[in-house]
Amino acid sequence: MTTTIQRETITDARIIELNGLRDKPCMNEFGGCYIVSKARVFDDGEVFEVERVTDVNVFATEGEAEKHVARMCRSYVDSVIKYVYTVRYHHVKF
Repeated sequence: MTTTIQRETITDARIIELNGLRDKPCMNEFGGCYIVSKARVFDDGEVFEVERVTDVNVFATEGEAEKHVARMCRSYVDSVIKYVYTVRYHHVKF
């Protein structure tokens, strides 16, 4: 079974915009940043499917991104819908 996964990515233009708006920069001095993505997963024990992947936030340092993921990963509800978070490095092209 092949499924098309919906993907929502944050653009370089949006990262530059956010960097100007935020009190704390979301890019380092070299144009690097860490993007946090959230994958929505359906898993009922029989069927496993990644439904959507969305870039949800951007940070200047890996530590900030990992702290954000740690806060988001707290889950108290048993559900067939799960969320998985990843952090990746990205270099903004000016």
